[in-house]
Amino acid sequence: MSEYINQIRKTVGTQKILVPTTACIILNEREEVLLQLRSDLELWGCPGGIMDFGETAVESVKREVLEETALEILDPWLFGVYSGDRYEGRYPNGDEIAVVQLAFVAEKFAGTLTHDAESLRLEFFPLESLPDQIAPHHLEFLENFRDYLGGRRTIPVVL
Repeated sequence: MSEYINQIRKTVGTQKILVPTTACIILNEREEVLLQLRSDLELWGCPGGIMDFGETAVESVKREVLEETALEILDPWLFGVYSGDRYEGRYPNGDEIAVVQLAFVAEKFAGTLTHDAESLRLEFFPLESLPDQIAPHHLEFLENFRDYLGGRRTIPVVL
């Protein structure tokens, strides 16, 4: 967890806080999406995390992907902004959050896929065959992305 969030938690405890986050839909050459099985929630989702002070949204998504996958994403583009009641939640430790999720797409990347302590596994999945145990908010933007590819949605998605 970021030092900033740790400092806030020292003051507010587990009370709900607003958290800006980034995530990335990373596609390989077969248009399969890279998902990580997160070690904290034991749910699948796209690589990403909490923005740090002083960084842009693009810097955040690039940093988070590099930390969690060892991949350098090239030319990420904004797909959608997700927020509201359904983006509120509670971590297993009791910390409550309200997330503003900036979802990006990267169709090019470099490096060798390697997971860190935040991930139990990293795996590419066809968009039509996502795993059952996927974080609900990640499922929402992945379904929106599938609709976009099928011509049923325009971008950016702002919810």
